[in-house]
Amino acid sequence: MKKLDNFWLTLGVGFIMPLFFGWLFIASFYKGDLSVFEAVKVMINGSSAIISKLILVALVPNLFAVFACYAKQLWKACRGFFVPVLFYLAVAMFFL
Repeated sequence: MKKLDNFWLTLGVGFIMPLFFGWLFIASFYKGDLSVFEAVKVMINGSSAIISKLILVALVPNLFAVFACYAKQLWKACRGFFVPVLFYLAVAMFFL
């Protein structure tokens, strides 16, 4: 279990996981005629508050990973998942 306590590994996974879950969220709930990437462009240009809400929803798996690593006392992995949370929160606040 201590092999998973790696800051750099979880930092990379922490940056990729919200992108994947954000795409998965849009792909599963968006039923329009545009592609997923065009829909995101329209959301950025039109109402940026929706993008910030999408980012916050996409952060839920990262926050769960922080909690799981904290519960297992994997401190380096916990920090590796938490740093991208702070980055994405800063980006979400930019769109508000």
